[in-house]
Amino acid sequence: MSTYTASADPVYFSMANPAADNQPQIYVGVTATLNITIVNNTGADITLQTGDSNSASGIEVFMPSFFTSDQKAVMTISNISQPGWGFSYDAPYKGLLLTYGNASGTWAAGTNLTFTINLITATASPTIDAVKMNLYNLNGTNVPASPQPQNLALNSSAPPAAVDLTTVLQLGLDNQGTVYVSVATDPLSNTIFLNIKNIGANPLYNDSVPWTGNPTVTVSFVYGDTAGALASDDDSGTAWSIGASVVTDQAWGYKNPTNTHTGTNPVWTLYPQQGNAGIIGTGADANLTFAFSNINSFTPAGHTQMMVTFNNFMMNSTTAYKPATFILDISKQDAPLTRGLFGFFGVNGSIIKLTGPTQNISIPLKWSMFYVDNIKLFCSVPGIPQLERNYYKKDQTPNIQPLAYDTFSLTLPIQVAQDTAVFLTLQAFDNNNNYLNSLQFTIFISASFFVDPGGQVYPTVFLNNQTWLAANYNYGTGCIAYGNDNGNRTTYGLLYSAAQAVANTPAGWRIPSQADWNNLITSLGANAYAALIAGGSSGFNAQGGGMGDGQGNFNSMGATGYYWTGTANNQQPGSNFDALFFLAQQKVNVSNSIAITNLLSVRYVKNT
Repeated sequence: MSTYTASADPVYFSMANPAADNQPQIYVGVTATLNITIVNNTGADITLQTGDSNSASGIEVFMPSFFTSDQKAVMTISNISQPGWGFSYDAPYKGLLLTYGNASGTWAAGTNLTFTINLITATASPTIDAVKMNLYNLNGTNVPASPQPQNLALNSSAPPAAVDLTTVLQLGLDNQGTVYVSVATDPLSNTIFLNIKNIGANPLYNDSVPWTGNPTVTVSFVYGDTAGALASDDDSGTAWSIGASVVTDQAWGYKNPTNTHTGTNPVWTLYPQQGNAGIIGTGADANLTFAFSNINSFTPAGHTQMMVTFNNFMMNSTTAYKPATFILDISKQDAPLTRGLFGFFGVNGSIIKLTGPTQNISIPLKWSMFYVDNIKLFCSVPGIPQLERNYYKKDQTPNIQPLAYDTFSLTLPIQVAQDTAVFLTLQAFDNNNNYLNSLQFTIFISASFFVDPGGQVYPTVFLNNQTWLAANYNYGTGCIAYGNDNGNRTTYGLLYSAAQAVANTPAGWRIPSQADWNNLITSLGANAYAALIAGGSSGFNAQGGGMGDGQGNFNSMGATGYYWTGTANNQQPGSNFDALFFLAQQKVNVSNSIAITNLLSVRYVKNT
C-alpha cells in the first residue's frame, strides 16, 4: 500500500489516518482524524498575503459527499505547521477553510504545509470518494487553483479480534499497470488487469457453514485532467466509459457505475456470488483477475493510482477480516513510437508451485502490442509446437487494432520432479512478415512436493530459508500408526522411534535439529503456533498426532503433536529433544526431551 506522490504536480497533497495504518481510509461510525500534507513542488517560493475574504491567501478542503452537512460542520482543523493560518467553517460551501492572517509570509519551495482534520465521522455505507482542495491567492509559479483531488475510502468497521486481510491477499496490476495516453482525436483504448491473489494456506473463507453478509470490493481511480489523474469524471469524461469484467473462471460478479449527473465519482463494485464457497481458493484457484477496459486517458504522462477496498469479508462463520485498502500505482506513458510488442508476462507471475507430479502444467500468458499483425510464440521445452496468431483483418477498418491484448494458456505435457526453468520467446511481425521485435519471459516451475519410496506425495513449504515437509511422514519399516489403526495415517502419518526416524530418512533430507525447530519458531514471532498448526498461514500444518511408548500404549492424539528433533539431550542420556504442539494451550516449544524409544511424528527438512 502507498500514498499519493505525484512528483510532476506543482502542488499536491496526501492524507493519512494514524489509526488506520496511515492510509487514506476511515471506518463507518468511528470518529477519526486525518493528517494532511501539502507539498510545494513548484520549484519556487509561494508568497502568502493577508486581506479580506477575497484577497487573503486561503486553502479550502471539501470533504467527500458521503458526509452529511452536519458531519462536515463539526469538523475542525488543528496542528497547522506554519504560523499565521486560522481555521473557520465555510457554511455556504460546506468547506474547511484556512485563511492566512499575517501581514505577509512565504511558503518555501520544496517544503510541506501540514495540518490535522479532527472529528471526522461518517455513517454512510462503505464507498470511495474524493477529497478536493482549492487554493486562493497563493502567489507563485504554476500554483494551481485546485490540486489533484485524492480518494478517501470509507470502510466498514470491524470487531477488535478481526484478522488482517492484507496478510492473506496480494494485489497487483499486470504489465506494471501501464496505460498509454493519447488525444481525443486519436484515442488509444487501454485495458488494465487487476490480479487478486490468495497467498494464505486456506480459501479466503474457510468453513463448512456458508458465508453470509455482503462482502464487497470497491474500485476507484484518481480523476481529473492532470498528470496525477487517470481520466476526467465530469459529465462527458471518459472515466464513466471504463468497464469491468471478470477474466478468470470464478464465481464473481461486478457492477459498473452509472453517471447520475450529480457530481459523484465513478466507483466499480466487485463481489463473490452466492454459492462461491471459498470466495477465493488456493492452488490453481488462488488467482482472481478483473479487466478494466476502454480506458482512454487524455491526460499528460505521469503516475496515478487505483484504490481498492475490501469490506465485510469473513475468514469463517465466527471470525471477520478487517476492512482493507490497497493503493496500486498506474504508470501513464506516451504511446510507443514504433510498432511491436511492449508487454509479455505470465498471468500468475513467474513462479508456478507444484504440489505433486503432473503430466500437464498450464501456464496462462498475456501480452500487449502496438500495431502488430501477427505473432509467433516459441517454448524451450522440446516437442512444444510454436504458436502463430494473425490479427490482420482485411475486411475491417482499421485492419488491426492500434493497441491490443491477447492471451494463451500454454500446456506443458511433462512431469516435473525438480525445479525447472521454461524459456518463452514471443516475436511480432507486420502483415508482410517483416520482423518487428521480440520479448522473452521465463517461468520457474517449483516442485513444492516430495514423493516417498512408496509413492505417497507430500506438500513442502519453504520457511526460514529451509524446505520442510508440510505433512507428517507416513512411510517406513518398523514404525506404526497411532493405536495400531491405519485409519489414523491419513491425517497423522506414522509414529517412529528415534532410531526408526533416522533409518527411514529419505535421501537428501534429514531430521531437523533442535536449532532448526527453534529458528523456525523464532522466525514466525509471537504467532508461531497459529502459523504452524494445521490451517495456519505458514502452510506447515502441524498435527496433534499424539505418541506411543513403544510398549503398545498411546496417548494425546488430537491434543498434542510430538515431533522428533535430531538433537540428543546430553543431560539425560537416551533422550532427544522434541517439538511439542499443545493444541488446548495453543503453544509450541522445543525445550522438553523424551526417551528415544518413544514413538513420535516426524517432519524432515531438506539438506541445503
